[in-house]
Amino acid sequence: DEDTEVVYGFPKPWSEDLAEVSTSYKRKRVTIEFSDDRPSLHILFATQTGTAEEFAKEMAEEGKNRGYSAVAQDLEEYDMEALPREKLVVFVASTHGEGEPPDNALEFARWLDHDHSDGLLQGVKFAVFGLGRRQYGKNYCAFARRLDTRMAALGAERIFRLGQGDDSITGQQEADWMEWKDTLWNTLAAQYHVEVDDGGRSEAEMRKAHFRFSQCGKRDEVAAVPDPHTAGTSIKKPLE
Repeated sequence: DEDTEVVYGFPKPWSEDLAEVSTSYKRKRVTIEFSDDRPSLHILFATQTGTAEEFAKEMAEEGKNRGYSAVAQDLEEYDMEALPREKLVVFVASTHGEGEPPDNALEFARWLDHDHSDGLLQGVKFAVFGLGRRQYGKNYCAFARRLDTRMAALGAERIFRLGQGDDSITGQQEADWMEWKDTLWNTLAAQYHVEVDDGGRSEAEMRKAHFRFSQCGKRDEVAAVPDPHTAGTSIKKPLE
């Protein structure tokens, strides 16, 4: 239909286009409670093949080592009603099909596109990194771009630019992710007075950094690896 309004390659709102959600993808919602005095960092991932999940979990591990109370969580298990109470949220999101959210983010996408009250997310700080392939044109990182737009429209504060990782070239997406993430750490350090150095990376992350930068023809990175901190988080029982 030529008269259908399209935003980043898919009809708006998502709630109309994605009304039918398979019950096989529904899980119980889990509320995360940050229980210590370190800055909280909630990393939510929307993934179809597992890459966004891998990136999110790496960032959570690195965040703990850098002094944050950090946790990564599947958007399918996230309690959407808790979003207005968040302090700092990072979304790592892939795009599926013709610009749609991945299966594990369908319900979150529908919820986010509802007619919420103005300023619902005031006080929430956020950043978004999208995964995709530039060859898909207007659908490239479409869900991530929509997330970025909707969060800001609902009053949340964008603390860092939208990041986009291109998987069209071998190793490029990982390089895009690492450049974005490392710069984000610098931005967060200035706001939360958390020390910045490469020591926040885990041993596994350092090995991957070596491989990724070698694949892209960039310099290898070497840094000391400190002892990790505890997570500083607890999980409340699932919502019924």
